[in-house]
Amino acid sequence: MQYRSFFSTPEFIEFPTSSPGQKAYAYFYPPLNPMFEGLPDEKPPLLVKTHGGPTAETRGVLDLSVQYWTSRGWAFLDVNYGGSTGYGREYRERLLKKWGIVDVDDCCSCARFLVRFIISDSNSTVAFIAIYKPPYFIVRWRMGK
Repeated sequence: MQYRSFFSTPEFIEFPTSSPGQKAYAYFYPPLNPMFEGLPDEKPPLLVKTHGGPTAETRGVLDLSVQYWTSRGWAFLDVNYGGSTGYGREYRERLLKKWGIVDVDDCCSCARFLVRFIISDSNSTVAFIAIYKPPYFIVRWRMGK
C-alpha cells in the first residue's frame, strides 16, 4: 500500500489503575509521519480518548480519525477503562454506579503511566476527549511532577 508508512500501528498496553491490584487496557498509537521528525529534546503531546459507552469497547483497528492526529505529531491513546466490554464480567461491573469516576480515573492513570514509562515528560500537554455522546469536549491538561 502506497501510504502504509503514514499509518501508526496500535500497541496494546496494560497499565495499573489507582485501585491497588487492578489493571486496565488501552491501545497506544505513536506519532508517525515519514515526512516529519520532532525535535530530539521534545516529546510528543498526548491525546487520550474514551470510547462511546459506557460499556462499549475500543479496538486496535484502522481509524482515520486516529491517524489524523498521529500523522500530525500527536501520540494517541484509546482507553478501554474499567467497565468496558471484552474483559469479563468483573471488569465490566467496575463501572456500576461509578460512571464518570472509574472511566476518568483509568484514563488519568493510563496517561500517567505513559508519561512515566513510555513517551512523554512532565512538561508535555495531555488532551482528553470524552466521547460518550455529543457534545464532545477536549480538556487540555499539563502533567505535573
